[in-house]
This record gives sequence, C-alpha cells and structure tokens, in this order.
Amino acid sequence: TLRAVLGRNVQPSKMSKVLLVQNGQYEIDDYVEVSHLNIVAVENVPAVTIRSESLKLFNSCFFQNIDFEMKQGLLVESDANVEFERCKFHCSSVDKPAVSVQGKAKFLECKVSNSRGGGVVVQGYCSLAYLRRCHVWGNGNKPLHSSGISAINGGNLLVQECHVFGNTEGIHVGNPFANLPEMVTISDSEIYDNKYEGLIVAGNSNTFSTV
Repeated sequence: TLRAVLGRNVQPSKMSKVLLVQNGQYEIDDYVEVSHLNIVAVENVPAVTIRSESLKLFNSCFFQNIDFEMKQGLLVESDANVEFERCKFHCSSVDKPAVSVQGKAKFLECKVSNSRGGGVVVQGYCSLAYLRRCHVWGNGNKPLHSSGISAINGGNLLVQECHVFGNTEGIHVGNPFANLPEMVTISDSEIYDNKYEGLIVAGNSNTFSTV
C-alpha cells in the first residue's frame, strides 16, 4: 500500500499530500521516487521504519519521525527542497552514503549512523545541506572518500549544535584539486573520536568561498 501511494504521488499535477503512517516496518523492494509528499509517523518516537533499495526525492517533501534503512542510500535530487525532522538514516552499501544531497535538505534533530559509504554528502553548485542538533556517528570506511559529513564539488553546508563522532573522518570540506565551496559554516558543535581527521578542508580558495 505504501509503495502504491508513493508511486501515485509522483504526478506533478497532484496536490501535496500528508501521509500519516502507523508504527511498523515497511518493506519496498525496489527504487522509489517521491515527490510533493509529507510523511509523518503517528507516534512522536521514530517507530516507523522504511526499508528500500533507494529513495529518490523530488520537489518539496517533509518527513518526521521516520527511520530510513536503505541498501543504496537516499538521494535528494537537484530540484528538491526536503526537510527531515527527528529521522534516522542508515545505508548498508560500502560505496553509497546514507544521504546524498544534490538539491536542498534540512536535518533537524536527526541521527545518521553506521553507514560505511559515508553519512551525509552534499555536492553540486547551488546545493545545500543544513544540519542542526544532529548526531552523526560510525560512518565511513576510507579517509578522503567517506566521512560523517562531506561537502564536495561545490556543495554548501551549515552545521549547528551537532555531535560528529566515531566516524572514519568527521567532516570533509572540498576537493584537493578544485575550488572550495561557496559557503560552509560549522558552529557550536562537538567533533571528536574520529579515526582520522575530525575536520579537513581541502581545495583552492577563491573570492566567492567562505569556509
């Protein structure tokens, strides 16, 4: 039933819907595209788990109290503006991060954990990931390739009041042979007990970048 609802809601002519989901585990076997949809758990604790190969998010979406367990990660497409509130993220792939942001995504009081391919990656010009009061831990398997939080290929990043710990790298900003992102701000956060760098900034500065 959930798979059918998600599929119908991709239609651009449809109005945005609010889907109230009862506690439980929801298995979706393949890749799913989600657009113009708000999914909210009935209870105030993250007791709703959505398991799938991958979710692709388009346009405007909102998720509250949802636990995402993906095999190939969750993708916020370049045209998307998505908000996650009190959600959890985990990806079992060694190559894909738990969340890849190519558009705009806000994470409020979320948890991103134990994803070997990395936690949250924001990439692409005009992309933005904003994390506030989040816990990011146990992510990544290779330094310079997978971190708790990454801002690469022009991706912009705001991190406020977050705990970033126990990752391969804590936060990775920029690419060694490219320009720094236009805007990265990390404030009032704790970054500790990561295997390699807690925070690494790499790239060429230019007149437009503020890190």
